[in-house]
Amino acid sequence: MSEPVTRRRGDALRSDILGAVLDELRDHGYSGVTYDGVARRAHTSKPVLYRRWRSRAHLVLDALTAQLASVTPAPDTGNLRGDLIALLQLMRVRFDSAGAQALRGIVADADAELRSVVVELTDAFADEISRTVLQRARDRGELGPAPLPPLVSSVPVILFRHELLLTDEPSDKRIEEIVDTACLPLMHAATRWPVRAST
Repeated sequence: MSEPVTRRRGDALRSDILGAVLDELRDHGYSGVTYDGVARRAHTSKPVLYRRWRSRAHLVLDALTAQLASVTPAPDTGNLRGDLIALLQLMRVRFDSAGAQALRGIVADADAELRSVVVELTDAFADEISRTVLQRARDRGELGPAPLPPLVSSVPVILFRHELLLTDEPSDKRIEEIVDTACLPLMHAATRWPVRAST
């Protein structure tokens, strides 16, 4: 016998649904998330879900976005290398709790619009933290006087996202390699003199 539908509206209903999605992800993985399962767990109906989310990918991404939205303090190890390593380790923990496999499943199912949302999700999580880390490094004199181009400052997140979504969850060794061979040399070079576009 199915459980009765609980009548809720607005934020309360959305919160219950997204919580049910996360529970389904935990118990069944991305491929096992269904509208039937979410509706049953959230004590609502499938039409309610279909009115708000047009696909499983949209539904799961909304739940993951809500889970990752909490404020996280920027790491402060006392030097740029340590902070960048700690930042990527922090991203690994947060996205592992969200489910790297779920993110890969979303990317596989998503249209161009939704793939851009996945990119925005990872960027939004790390953007404020990265700014804080890089400003502290500049204040300590670890970076030069030239402004850091946005593309350069985003390199740690871009490389981490590539590892997370297209290969495997990066190990500590891989994170250190990303920081030591790509991020630090590029950031030091970019801030020691103005970067001029070729004509």
